[in-house]
Amino acid sequence: MHNGSLFAGNGSIECDVQLYMLGQGAQAALHGTYIGTADQTMTLYTRQYHVSSGGTSNVILKGIASDSSSISYEGLIHIAPLASATDASLENGTLVFSLLAR
Repeated sequence: MHNGSLFAGNGSIECDVQLYMLGQGAQAALHGTYIGTADQTMTLYTRQYHVSSGGTSNVILKGIASDSSSISYEGLIHIAPLASATDASLENGTLVFSLLAR
């Protein structure tokens, strides 16, 4: 599974993405971009669950916080005891373009 996303809009946004690698050698990739403007609030969550051996997952999120926007992110990688030889990565980066943004 490969997915690309863009998160933008007005008001509050909450997004919770869960990736489950259930079969042996399962693969998933999520690449997302987000832009916070005005007084927008964004809360982003990602969860990567590896249940079987040999799985691969890759999450990359990049974004911008401007004006007085607020962005929070929480990511989790869970590897079950039987999920040997798992390769999981998680990357997040936010550029802050305003003294009021957080």
